[in-house]
Amino acid sequence: MNLLEVFESLHSLDLNQTLRAVNQSVYAPDLAKQENGMIISTGFTFEIHTSKKMELLYALERKQLIRQLRFDTDLRPCVAGLSCLYNGYEYINYYHTEFLLNAAKEDGSEFSIVGTTIESIANLQFQHTSFQLYHTENNEPLILKEFPLIRHLEKVLFFKNNWFYENRPSSSYNDEESYSNDSWDDAEDEIRSWDRDYPGWDWGRGGG
Repeated sequence: MNLLEVFESLHSLDLNQTLRAVNQSVYAPDLAKQENGMIISTGFTFEIHTSKKMELLYALERKQLIRQLRFDTDLRPCVAGLSCLYNGYEYINYYHTEFLLNAAKEDGSEFSIVGTTIESIANLQFQHTSFQLYHTENNEPLILKEFPLIRHLEKVLFFKNNWFYENRPSSSYNDEESYSNDSWDDAEDEIRSWDRDYPGWDWGRGGG
C-alpha cells in the first residue's frame, strides 16, 4: 500500500477498509533487523480485546505498515509524520526531533519537513494542523488530501492467530479453523511473544 492508500484506509468511515489496512501490518520486531529506511508514525492507534493499545507506523521505502504496543506513558508522541527509530529491544521507541513531516508525496518518495523542538513535539504544539498528501503536476505539488495528525479507532478489535477482527470470532467464522468461545488463550500468541521479545514491557502500566 502506498502512503495515500494507507491514510485513506486508516481514516475511512468504512471499518472493513480500515481493518484490511490494519491486517496488512507487520509486527515491529519482525522487521527490526532489516533495512527499513525512514519510518514515520501514522498517528493511528487502536485497542484490542485484552485492553492493550496498539499503534501503526509506516516504512516509506518498504511501503509497509508496522504495528506495535502503545502505552499512555510512552514519551514518544504518536502523531502523523513523526520520523521514528528502532531501539535495542527491536521496538520503535525513538524519534527524530528534526524530522517532522507535514506533507508527503502520495507514494512517499518525497516529503516536506517542518522545524520543531522536543518541547513542541512533547506538547503536540505544531504550526500545521493536518498531514497533507500530494502529487506533482508540472513539477508543482498539488494537494490531494489532508488527514488529522492523530486518530484513535473507537471500535475495540479482537485479535486471534495474528489477525484482527471487528467481532469475536465464533466457531462458524472460518471453515478452515475451529474456534471455541471458552478457549481464548491461543488468541494471545503474539501478546505472549511481546513478553519474550520485550521483557518487562507492561511493568507499572497495568498490563499482564
